[in-house]
Amino acid sequence: MKNQCQRYEKAITHFVTGEDMGMSKEELFEHLKSCKNCRRDLTEWQDTVTVMRTEAFSKTPEGQAKMHSDLAKLKERMKTGLPPVVREEITTEKIGLTAGEVWRFLDKHGSTSLPVLPEKINRDPYLTILSTGWLAKENKVRIDATKQPPIVTNV
Repeated sequence: MKNQCQRYEKAITHFVTGEDMGMSKEELFEHLKSCKNCRRDLTEWQDTVTVMRTEAFSKTPEGQAKMHSDLAKLKERMKTGLPPVVREEITTEKIGLTAGEVWRFLDKHGSTSLPVLPEKINRDPYLTILSTGWLAKENKVRIDATKQPPIVTNV
């Protein structure tokens, strides 16, 4: 399998950095459908580039201003308290069931803003966030925290 994937490794890196891949996106994506290792490689490269861009941006005057603004917003939100009261008991079973609801919703509707996801699936905000976090840990969804608000997408 490794030898088969060698020709895609460079293409994945170039895709993430916006360079010419030496193949069509369709060809790369067709391979990614059937290769878990290359999908993981793509995710790792995307995460790495996102971190590098975020770090570089945070050092610019605009990035510093945004960090101060975000911190001020966070402090203001902390004064007003947490999201609405928990509507239901949270159990590991409910986290798993809600994770399934989150995944099916994203599969049907595509990328969704994380803050509106609980409302869309009619679930408790805490339960939805815990379930989405579990899905992210299992590499079932991707949370793009570089967007404001963060966006959740099925992997």
